Amino acid sequence: MDRYDKLIQSFTDSSDVSGQGSVSRGHFLDMGFCPNPIIANNPVKQNLYLADGYFSQGELLLSFSPYMRGQHPGVLISDEQIASRFDLISEHVNGIRVFSVKDGNDQSIKLAKSKDKSVMVGVDIGSDQNENYAQLDNTLRNLSNVAVDILAIGNEVLLRGELSVDQLIELIAEAKRRFPELQIGYVDAYFVFENYPELVDVCDVILINCYPFWEYCPVDLAIDHLDSMYERAVAVSKGKQVIVAETGWPSQGESYGLAEPGFENALGYFVAAMEWSQRKAVDMYYFAAFDESWKMSDEGGVGAYWGLWDEMGQRKFTLENYPS
Repeated sequence: MDRYDKLIQSFTDSSDVSGQGSVSRGHFLDMGFCPNPIIANNPVKQNLYLADGYFSQGELLLSFSPYMRGQHPGVLISDEQIASRFDLISEHVNGIRVFSVKDGNDQSIKLAKSKDKSVMVGVDIGSDQNENYAQLDNTLRNLSNVAVDILAIGNEVLLRGELSVDQLIELIAEAKRRFPELQIGYVDAYFVFENYPELVDVCDVILINCYPFWEYCPVDLAIDHLDSMYERAVAVSKGKQVIVAETGWPSQGESYGLAEPGFENALGYFVAAMEWSQRKAVDMYYFAAFDESWKMSDEGGVGAYWGLWDEMGQRKFTLENYPS
């Protein structure tokens, strides 16, 4: 995920795109955001027990990429590696989101469906529309014998300025023509949908990325910010379901304004976000299953530490792993 400061249009100061954190805590308090008691008041061990409860429920929705250290998108991943990575999370999840069928990720879809998990499948598109149609065709051919739950045409291509909204709608329309029974949507930052009502019209479901971290937000205020992101999307959704396609908090790395990574902050955000999603009955895909070091090229050091499991496949939020 590219950082929102590239085209930041949220309630934070649009002139502050430096990432230096000139937005003050008072800015968020003035928006009516309050400290979340799970994050602000709970002892770490209590949140570890709460986190274990959410894992034990087996109801997590997770972004799933099987890449390990030294690997990145574009490297073919073996069926054996994908199966091994999926086995680590399988008992804890009710569904996964995969970002493409490339690199062997079609195996991720088959594994998930064989274990009765829901699957959101992404079509990896960019600035080359001819290549986009090829990727769409390849994805749809892979799905012809697999009953997936949601098809996501693209991820943040409008935010990055890679496609026009008309080009994106063309691709969505083609997918709907070929698979009219599928739930089809597009993933982007929550505020993008405010700008394109015609995009909302063609989507069956509204898929939003919500990262208080990338908007300089202190972690104790981040759940109210997450809620505001969701409600802004609901307000323009025309009654369609809004799903949080990504949210998360990094466990290591550099601060981003008032947003500070760290084990305790990442733990608190996970537990509080899970409580929020269940209380509001919002489908929420947490980002991500695993740490991915290749993301450092886009996001700096913090990019490698968004996983609930580390790159070696060890679950982070356990009493044994608490760095006390």
